Amino acid sequence: MADSHEFRRRILLLATTGGFTHAAPVLEIGAVLASRGHDVQFATCAGQEDWTANYPFIKTVYTVGPAASEDDLDLHYETMRLWRHEHGFGPMMKSKYFFDNFWTDTYNSLRSLCEHDSTRPDFIVADFFADSAARDMLKQFNIQLASVWPQMPYAMAPVSYHPGQPGFQADGALTSEHASLSSRFWNEFVVLAALPTIIPWLIWTKRMRVDAGVNYSHSLLSKPDYLVLVNSFWGLEAPKELPPLMAPVGPILSDEYRPLDEDLAQFLSSHDRTIYVCLGTHVNLPGEELEKYLLGFIQALDDDSINGVIWSIPQKPRANFDTFKSYNLSDGSSISITDLMNDSHPRFRLPIFAPQRAILAHPHTVLFLTHGGGSSANETLFHGTPVLAIGYFFDQLCNSARLKAAGVGISLDKSYLTPSSISSAIANIISDEDGSFAMNVRRMQVIAALNSKRKHLAADLIEEVMIDQELRFKKGVELRPMHLQTADMHSFHGRETYVVILVLTANSGTGPRFVANKNRLCVSYNRHVGALWVVGDIDTLPESMDARALRTKTTVDNDEGEVETIRVNTFWFFLQYFRTNNRIVNLSTSANGPAENQHASGEEWGNTLPDTSFITSTVQNQLAFGGDTTGIKSKGEKGTCSVGKEFTTASTQTSEDMEIVMGPAIKDKENVWPLRETLMDLLRGD
Repeated sequence: MADSHEFRRRILLLATTGGFTHAAPVLEIGAVLASRGHDVQFATCAGQEDWTANYPFIKTVYTVGPAASEDDLDLHYETMRLWRHEHGFGPMMKSKYFFDNFWTDTYNSLRSLCEHDSTRPDFIVADFFADSAARDMLKQFNIQLASVWPQMPYAMAPVSYHPGQPGFQADGALTSEHASLSSRFWNEFVVLAALPTIIPWLIWTKRMRVDAGVNYSHSLLSKPDYLVLVNSFWGLEAPKELPPLMAPVGPILSDEYRPLDEDLAQFLSSHDRTIYVCLGTHVNLPGEELEKYLLGFIQALDDDSINGVIWSIPQKPRANFDTFKSYNLSDGSSISITDLMNDSHPRFRLPIFAPQRAILAHPHTVLFLTHGGGSSANETLFHGTPVLAIGYFFDQLCNSARLKAAGVGISLDKSYLTPSSISSAIANIISDEDGSFAMNVRRMQVIAALNSKRKHLAADLIEEVMIDQELRFKKGVELRPMHLQTADMHSFHGRETYVVILVLTANSGTGPRFVANKNRLCVSYNRHVGALWVVGDIDTLPESMDARALRTKTTVDNDEGEVETIRVNTFWFFLQYFRTNNRIVNLSTSANGPAENQHASGEEWGNTLPDTSFITSTVQNQLAFGGDTTGIKSKGEKGTCSVGKEFTTASTQTSEDMEIVMGPAIKDKENVWPLRETLMDLLRGD
């Protein structure tokens, strides 16, 4: 398929918030797809269009709303920097509010693109921060997607031997193998403890979506009904079983990277035990924290553990240094902050931005002090550099634990850092007395290199799911489930079809409980896509009732004249359910109930004819059981069906005026389409 020039599709890459590190793996997968002839486009927030500068195959860039302001980002990341394990995950919900707030603009922009043939993508590859809007496009336009995660997704594919919910391990416990009893308990309890903050977020999310005209919510899936690509690999991630639509495809890395400039090249060539330090672009440490690191490096220099330091510090934290301070080394020399800022000290280089991969690839880089971000974890393993990991928030904390568990370095807790703990960790890794660090670094380097080819697997899976999505539908009707979908998935049990014929009956066989119990009807209301045909019976409803009465009346007279209690407002419940979730394309509520004790659900065929004035011509012949709709008139007029019985059509547009109209039964089976055959015709698209 990858070599077929006929298989060319429009693929939209989507990355909105989180910085370029969120966009990079999405763009790299896009590069593979573009090399196969696909038209690859990019959508992002305004001001981030230059992310495509190194990806010339992208000719079309869409903006999906404004980007986050610098002030908002600073406040957000500072809040997260101060977070500690014992705080639980409640405070992290603030991040959900911050990033999820971009959903509205992203959703509206994507919907606008998908509504027009000239811009509608055939597939969406989305960063996980933006995949909610992409899932909306799957639901509304049947456009499949791949969500790209930096680690195994939250709450997906849980297994008994990983404590708690996936991604919510509060203390960094990766598996239950070595977890203490208290650790297991806390990891099971942490999500429950966060419910007071999770529930308001759920309410806020629902309100935000309703304000945008979206009246449904995405289910939390243990097995996704879309493709999930994880930019990690077994060895860094703790292995577990995965459903077919989830795949580790990392480390996703560019085939080329920025080389060393002349100054850094000379520095590394003359310092054969250099530590490279990078805490990411979002960690803005205050002066006292920066001083801890600097004193730790000075102590490591004095101990001769290292002889050079390359410390990549962005512009904002650089301003937090006290430029009036200086520090003495054991050899009698001194280090001033001014010298460090000017790169004039022979043992230090402090670039604002450093070519990280080129530095890690250099043989004189003996240690990487990292915050443990996903990109940094992948790159240090790929290039075979030991690590000292100090995570600050989100996946950094989990990656720090993973790097330690892989045996490639040491992890320190940000909350208890001291200069001596930093220098001691540096000395332990560099000395490597038993050789275990070097052995594990080499082991993980080979594993990472082999797995780095999997971005091509990611492209294969995207093409596989995309072509399956195209060819298992006919005229909007799903002919078969996804080929990568396991039979225990929810959508398998409630496979969606174009039309639902929902029969609300109450007779000696079903009793009024069938109408009253919405759970018995769940299969019906989970399977429809667009059109709905509601059939109202019945002997327990001998009189016509409008929708207003259906919401309040709770008793009816049965055939023997006795009063029975029945929640006839169940009909109203289902009608509102369909309306609220935008699942009704053509609504008809007309019922010609069976006469002479003949029940629609019994042996004799009852017949219900819909009001075709609101049903498209392409389906009206299929929905009319009589097969001949020429006698069907508009609202309130008399008409005849193919067997000559008279009926009255019902109102369908205004819920308050809606009627359930009773009428005579059609007993002639030969002139009535059996329900099963009608549904099969719709499924086949005949």
